[in-house]
Amino acid sequence: MSKNVAIIGQTGAGISSLVNMLCLDANAPTSSDTTRCTKEGKEYQCNLEDGWMCQVHDTVGLGEPGRWQFSFKSFKFVRKADTWQLELEEYLTKKNLESWDLLIYCIPGGRGLLKKSHGQNYKKVKSMAGSVPIVVVVTHLENFKDPLDSWWSDNLSTLGNLGIPENTKHACITALPKHALETFYQKGDLYDNSREGLKTLIRGILWPSTGHRRR
Repeated sequence: MSKNVAIIGQTGAGISSLVNMLCLDANAPTSSDTTRCTKEGKEYQCNLEDGWMCQVHDTVGLGEPGRWQFSFKSFKFVRKADTWQLELEEYLTKKNLESWDLLIYCIPGGRGLLKKSHGQNYKKVKSMAGSVPIVVVVTHLENFKDPLDSWWSDNLSTLGNLGIPENTKHACITALPKHALETFYQKGDLYDNSREGLKTLIRGILWPSTGHRRR
């Protein structure tokens, strides 16, 4: 039976960019700001190398608490974040929560991008997850000057304030397309390193006792 991985996060955190990085034929719509691109969840087949395959699910982005929108369904103003959370919960539970093998929670690590709301939404996702493992993927690190992996240790205090434990399994990456990294940053190798780091993280969670190799 195929393993199921859901990529989750606040709008603008790079959910669909991660999907496109993992599933090269996905062509999931993306945006350079916090505009919500994904209107409904969708799944794609992902080749994790060495014969390992899984289904990767692009999900609706979570909103910031406190923002309001008019709901024609209930014909009243509701908090946008609550509405989007319900949409995500509906997508996850439609498949039966026990069918999920991994939840990937995205947060942006670029300067000034990480907010209190990312911690609030992390706690909401954690409460939804039950026994399903959660990992954190830090995105938007194309301008980070040190090795990307060092972002985590450099920001332990901030992560703690957001309620994200220090020992959380994680990857620190950039999810920009390779051509953009080559053209604007002269860092095309960051894409390959980020993609491999992300795949290694996923394989290690989905198949922890195999050494990640098909027998």
